[in-house]
Amino acid sequence: MSAKWDERRREPRFDMRLPLVLTRCNDQPVFKNTFSRDISSQGIYFYLDSEMSPDVSFEFILTLPPSQMYASLRMRYAGRSLRVHPLGDGSFGVAAVIKSRGIADA
Repeated sequence: MSAKWDERRREPRFDMRLPLVLTRCNDQPVFKNTFSRDISSQGIYFYLDSEMSPDVSFEFILTLPPSQMYASLRMRYAGRSLRVHPLGDGSFGVAAVIKSRGIADA
């Protein structure tokens, strides 16, 4: 990870590979299963098998692992892509800001 990348973060991120379902992009329904690389209270980095442009509004559902308080928990988020990185294997890494969150319907 480069120092330039670290300087852009406002909050520390936690390495968490969690299931993620992209459900909307620019107000259009989509359905893409993927996973996160890391997450913070204000941002997320996740992988896609197709390119996403910067400054795209999107919604996704992230499944948090079970804890002593609950079984796995599905959270709904709205975000905006900041940077998209081609990863060399045909996939892309997306750095995004989280705009809102809530518990997803069952």
